[in-house]
Amino acid sequence: MKKAFLKSVRNRNGFTIVESIISLMVVAMVILLCGILFSYVVTRRQHDNHLTAFHLYLRMIESKEYRFKYVEHRSDRLVLKTADKQYIISLANDSIRMTTTHGGYVPLIDGVDYVEWHYHRDVLMTRVIMQNGDVFKAKSLLKTG
Repeated sequence: MKKAFLKSVRNRNGFTIVESIISLMVVAMVILLCGILFSYVVTRRQHDNHLTAFHLYLRMIESKEYRFKYVEHRSDRLVLKTADKQYIISLANDSIRMTTTHGGYVPLIDGVDYVEWHYHRDVLMTRVIMQNGDVFKAKSLLKTG
């Protein structure tokens, strides 16, 4: 009887329950690892996009083309002017936007939780806190207009 059992075990086709459970665990671990890797890549890309947007904002503020001059600032609003127009940069709907007194707006940075401006002796200090917790700070040289 023992020989018949061993012979039937050796000649079997297919998986046992234990082998099936182990293979399901391996597949689950691979899926979990892929999910973790995907979330890391998305988070890293989001950080890079926010950093790029912040530097584009700084490039626009310090642009030789516009030659912005500082007018005033409040807690969530910055007023700058050029030779012929006045621009308002403010936080609205989780993004920093640039508007004119004539209407319309250009979104500069999305995903913003908080923004703060300080101006002292021709230096505009900008601090932006993103919704994902990233903090960006910069100083820009702007004359008073």
